Amino acid sequence: MVAFRRWFFALAVVLLISGLASAQTFTCQASVSVPPTLRAEGFTEQIGDIVLTCTGGSSSQYTIGSPLPTANIIVSLGTNATSRLINGSVTDALLMIDEPGSGLNPTTPQTVCSSASAGAGAGGCVQYPVLNASGVPVMSSSATSITNPANVYQGEWFSFAPNQIQFLGIPILPPLTAGAARIFRITNVRGNMTQFSGAALPGTQPVNASVAISGSTSVTVSQPIQTAGFVQTSLSTNIKNVNGGGYTLLNDAQCVKQSFVAVGLLQYSENFGTAFKVRNSTGGVQTGNATLTQNIPGTIYNTESGFELTTPNGTAGLADFGTRLQAAFHNIPSGVNLWVSVNNVVNTSNAAPTYTATLVATGAYPASGVLDTSSTAPSPGSGIPAVTATTTTGGIGYVQLVPDSTGSAYAVWEIVTSNPATLLSYNFVYAISYSVTSGINSPPIPAGSSNVTSVVNMSYAPVPPTGSSSSTLSAWATASSSLNIPRFEDTSGSGLNAFEISICQTALLFPFITNIDGFDTGIAISNTSTDPFGTNNQQGVCQLYAYGATGQPTSQPACSSTSTATGLFCMPCTSSSGTCTGYNIGTGTTSATLASAIAPGFEGYIIAVCNFSYAHGFAFVTDVGARNLAMGYLALVLNNGVFLARGTVPAAEALGQ
Repeated sequence: MVAFRRWFFALAVVLLISGLASAQTFTCQASVSVPPTLRAEGFTEQIGDIVLTCTGGSSSQYTIGSPLPTANIIVSLGTNATSRLINGSVTDALLMIDEPGSGLNPTTPQTVCSSASAGAGAGGCVQYPVLNASGVPVMSSSATSITNPANVYQGEWFSFAPNQIQFLGIPILPPLTAGAARIFRITNVRGNMTQFSGAALPGTQPVNASVAISGSTSVTVSQPIQTAGFVQTSLSTNIKNVNGGGYTLLNDAQCVKQSFVAVGLLQYSENFGTAFKVRNSTGGVQTGNATLTQNIPGTIYNTESGFELTTPNGTAGLADFGTRLQAAFHNIPSGVNLWVSVNNVVNTSNAAPTYTATLVATGAYPASGVLDTSSTAPSPGSGIPAVTATTTTGGIGYVQLVPDSTGSAYAVWEIVTSNPATLLSYNFVYAISYSVTSGINSPPIPAGSSNVTSVVNMSYAPVPPTGSSSSTLSAWATASSSLNIPRFEDTSGSGLNAFEISICQTALLFPFITNIDGFDTGIAISNTSTDPFGTNNQQGVCQLYAYGATGQPTSQPACSSTSTATGLFCMPCTSSSGTCTGYNIGTGTTSATLASAIAPGFEGYIIAVCNFSYAHGFAFVTDVGARNLAMGYLALVLNNGVFLARGTVPAAEALGQ
């Protein structure tokens, strides 16, 4: 019985000690109160603030006047962390203690620790517990008096752990007082969301963040894994007609001058209300481009910038610009002038849009990366490098794009004003013009093609250059000191057809051609684009296609305006100057040949495809020397969809098929 009583007493002591230890444990509850919707196209999307609300603890965990113990707080994402590197491994991700400058703690200044690597540890901004007038321990930068504590710490990023932001040497002072809490807020953590498809049920694809704490003092974290945001495809693009309706691809003729004409509207639409953002905010209002105004902990600004603060290592939180929208035009034919509007429009009626964007860059990549300048002015667009219109038509200002050597040109617009409470679309006009050079088919059509189609890739900006290496793409998807924030992935695929230039052709049918049994056929084709009616002069080749039971060529290489090869099934070249090259038939001239010269032993029909309008043909069949039999006929003009007549085709030559 005595042994039992001793055992019972010992058990009671253990339970009491266990209960006291539990009551004194310094415990932190992790939470992300507002997980944002994140753009699946974004490399640098800012996750929701992670808040650690910590209670409990014991006075035995520190000594008044001696340095506070520290802990390392590590945030890990399910993707690469891409917060900006502002000094070596130091990022602009911040950890704040007890919400300095907020409504909860408005008079406490935001004081940044001078050392991100040491934090409040030895060699850093050492912090001390000091008793205030009420006998409550408070954190201080002095061991003997109450001074403003270092309450903001910068996170570090290391390539060996690319998905983590590490806050080193964070001072731990338990609140002790019942009902009191120590609050650690982690903000400005950005991540690469392009590895998520964003194509599941919109708004349901989570991004998780975990918090781990280790150090010289015991800290328990409750619910360390939190949903820090939901990834969703954010951008939809389309081409509309100039009135905002469905778009029909503009197909212009190569040989007809095109004066300045608005082709369509490039439409960029957000799939959720916070996809399009201004650079930063003045007091939370979604206008303007002011600098370092977003400095109230816990405030949701819905801008590209995060929590903004000047630190010993550089400015934290400030994005390089607001959301930018890019149009990358490719395969622009030489001689075609391409224009874009400098501002967004409702349509070409020039009705003023409620929310605005402005052109900030044109030309070749990487024009999209030109920075906004810092400004404290609250007016919308302040500091944005707006491009000035060079021409105005219908009340809309335009700038001409200059293609590079590959036939590509870029236009980039930046959001000036926005509204996170509604879904927005921004429309930009694009227009073309071109002239026809006498005697030259300009704009040119590639050999063997009937048209050239210009495409446009519509995306956010900036995006990696086309054809980037895997190492470049990897760099865009990780933390960087030089790459822009924000930056995006181009998800536009093969792009949309912007406009088309079709070759001017005439197709001629010669129903019967022979050069057998002592007969031969003379073939003549005239280029009648020189006339008294002011028609644009043209030139081009006439490719002959032979179909018959005998003598049909097994292969018919394409005729060329520069080729001098023999044996091609082509009409001979001609020129009004008397000197010709390749197989070009000059304006106002007639090309003639014999069937026996181009297809010996052939009998059947021939279709001639001439790369100019107003070709007319004549055939003359005879026994050699025209001794006994001779006959001639006009070639029939086929309606192949690209014939451009001055009027109607003469009945004697018309043929529908």
